[in-house]
Amino acid sequence: TDDLDTAIQEWFLQNQKEIWNMAYKKYSEALEKGIAKESARALLPLNTATRLYMNGTVRSWIHYIQLRTMEDTQLEHRQVAEECKKIFIKNFPEISNALGWVAPS
Repeated sequence: TDDLDTAIQEWFLQNQKEIWNMAYKKYSEALEKGIAKESARALLPLNTATRLYMNGTVRSWIHYIQLRTMEDTQLEHRQVAEECKKIFIKNFPEISNALGWVAPS
């Protein structure tokens, strides 16, 4: 949306907030009625923030980070991979050094 007029951007964001607030209210009501989070989540828009759990071997993390930090990766996914890279560097400094990965300053 970066290339849109400011008024259109504001309209778009306001409408997203309106829909999200209504959906979140219904989601909360579903939880109060005892519906499991996994099922109640169907009421939420696709852009609702969720918690992501990931695991893998050191080798698979290296591959994931190398692949998903490339410039042609979707921005949001690249941001996740960059955060994973920071954690990897902190936990595996020798391997990170060998890969040429340096901690952000």
